[in-house]
Amino acid sequence: MRRMPVIIAHYTLRTGYQQEVQNLIRSLMVLELEFDVEPIESLGSWRANSNYSIWLIEKKLEEYPDRSILKVDADAVFRERPELFTQDNFDCDFAARWQDFSYRKNELLGGTLYFANNNNAREIVQRWKRLQIARPRQRNPDLLDRIINQMKDKIKIENLPPEYTTIFDTMRFVQHPVIEHFQASRRFRKIVDAIGKD
Repeated sequence: MRRMPVIIAHYTLRTGYQQEVQNLIRSLMVLELEFDVEPIESLGSWRANSNYSIWLIEKKLEEYPDRSILKVDADAVFRERPELFTQDNFDCDFAARWQDFSYRKNELLGGTLYFANNNNAREIVQRWKRLQIARPRQRNPDLLDRIINQMKDKIKIENLPPEYTTIFDTMRFVQHPVIEHFQASRRFRKIVDAIGKD
């Protein structure tokens, strides 16, 4: 069997995320999963803090050169061990969930992102970073989706089951989530932006 990826996340100090992330950490400890959760100082806005995930992924791929990386949002909770990533037939450079909603079709959900630690995955991150620097106000999942589409002929991609990126209210059709997301940005985004203006 494959090794479980290192689970990574970041949260902004002195915001609601500092408390929110404790639910993630507790769930990872209960399931005895290896994780690396990093606090950061606010970078001036909710968007800038969110975009830091690209630099976090890049850094952790370097810090764990022989391990794949699973990035989750700070508001995630693991309900079960994500055994999908240990199966021998799970063989890809990148995996995420593309989900249809009534308001948008085939949306890449940025809450759970898998990166194999290989040259293709590192190229994805490098391209994503360059595009995000050029377009700092654009949603980073949308930019990532653009990069994946540009590279789709040269990389292996997996669409994760909905259980691995379950949004707690808009994906109620999922009966047994593995990784559940609680959309903390709805509660904290304006507060974090206001703090950044102080």
